[in-house]
Amino acid sequence: MPDRELSLSDGPPRVGLDAGSSYLANEMSDGERTCLYLLLQVIAADAGTLVIDEPTLHLHGLLAIRLWTALEEARRDCRFVYLTHDLPFALSRRSARLLVSHGSNWVDVPHGGIPHEVIETTLGAATMSRTARTHVLCEGGWDGYDYLLYSTWFRSQDVAVVPVGSSSEVIEVSKAMRSTLVQGGRAVAIIDGDELTQERRQNLTESGVFVLPFSEVEAIFCLMEFVEAVAALPANESRNLREKCEDAVRTAISRPHEIDRQTLRRTKRLLRERAIATVDGAKFMGDHAATKAALVESLNRMWDKLDPSQVLEEEREVLVKALGGTWEEVLAAFPGKDYVASVATALGYKDKDAFIRQCVGCLRRALEKDEVDRSEVERRLVEKLREVLPDVGSQVSAAPTTDATSAAP
Repeated sequence: MPDRELSLSDGPPRVGLDAGSSYLANEMSDGERTCLYLLLQVIAADAGTLVIDEPTLHLHGLLAIRLWTALEEARRDCRFVYLTHDLPFALSRRSARLLVSHGSNWVDVPHGGIPHEVIETTLGAATMSRTARTHVLCEGGWDGYDYLLYSTWFRSQDVAVVPVGSSSEVIEVSKAMRSTLVQGGRAVAIIDGDELTQERRQNLTESGVFVLPFSEVEAIFCLMEFVEAVAALPANESRNLREKCEDAVRTAISRPHEIDRQTLRRTKRLLRERAIATVDGAKFMGDHAATKAALVESLNRMWDKLDPSQVLEEEREVLVKALGGTWEEVLAAFPGKDYVASVATALGYKDKDAFIRQCVGCLRRALEKDEVDRSEVERRLVEKLREVLPDVGSQVSAAPTTDATSAAP
């Protein structure tokens, strides 16, 4: 409650407001009393582990997030363990270990992911729209690279990043959330490029879905701005390293039949997309015979316009052109998941997971600084991510790190 100040001098305790007025402390609301009680309990506690049951009780969701963030910052000598039904609050505890009670079992999110039933329950709960003004929905699970990157980048306490599975699930959940969010709330859906046609990209954009300019999220970690940040070298000294990473990926792509394998993958995706769109567009025509005739006609029309042999050649041409183009054109056309390991190896990492986590660590450290205090390499990294990720007004100073354990029973 930044607009209030508790005064303990000159008579009975009073609560002062920015506007200049004040009132007696015994007239404080339940929420104000709760904040004061919790603050005093935490400040007076001995160093060690603090167990907090229902940290959002009697508090507005955003206020609870800000309060506990400030208390964690003030008591860095304590480990905070939260027991809460409020999943968005648990997710707001950056760098925390998250355990979820599902039935009689406890699920460790970094290893097992939150069960789908728990996600569905949480997305349907009123607390989702109370605790964050913006909900960023992404692909994958709670232990995926999508969530790892986006929860680091979108650092505002007013933003909740929620992974919901496949790209189609992200699209469907975002539709549902946009129809149920309270006034002023936003649902931002982010999905991989996945060789989507320009028409499909345009349709998704118009429906409020942000499509990455790359085939897969892993490609973002292959950007040269991340390579420079991880290498911790000035741009003029890291040129050879950048070239080494790029050559490693281009060499992997140039392996015998690799282009052919990727061509088939892209073609299958395009044909599947067209077939699904045609089938999904089928309508009941009044009776079985008419419906069957209309569906068969639609499918035949689709195949008449779609020559698989021509599609294969066109997709192969796209890949060959990209391979001869800029680095970002390569990342846009080829799956980052397949080649991020080549970049990791070129930089001396034992596997792609170690490399990606180092990338995220570099990004986190950059975001923890004021813009004027960032190095030139950090500034370029942040500017590049502003180009390739949606703007939800959430690139702010990070919440303090904590060794807390969040639980959502």
